[in-house]
Amino acid sequence: MPLMTDTAKVSDTPLARMSDDEVALMYHVGIYGSRAYPVERIGRRWHWRAWRSVSGSPETFRTKGQAVAAFECWMDLARARWAQMKREEPGLIATAIGISGGPHGG
Repeated sequence: MPLMTDTAKVSDTPLARMSDDEVALMYHVGIYGSRAYPVERIGRRWHWRAWRSVSGSPETFRTKGQAVAAFECWMDLARARWAQMKREEPGLIATAIGISGGPHGG
């Protein structure tokens, strides 16, 4: 599975808005670290399983390292999307993480 290592390419591309569950997963991993990765062994293969409405990988992996690398690639993309949302719509971020007020009041 190819992994994206050049984040400059990600930041130049317009990215889709993040869902509430994607934001929640990003924060969950931020709080609990790698032990919160939705990676588990089922039978002889490793899976990146779904977490709420965030789809896991449709592939199975031979090693835990491959499954973790796939999830970390998703996390890199999620962080890039979050940074883009922060730049474009700062008030949206306050709403997404449950802070009332934000730069536009409210």
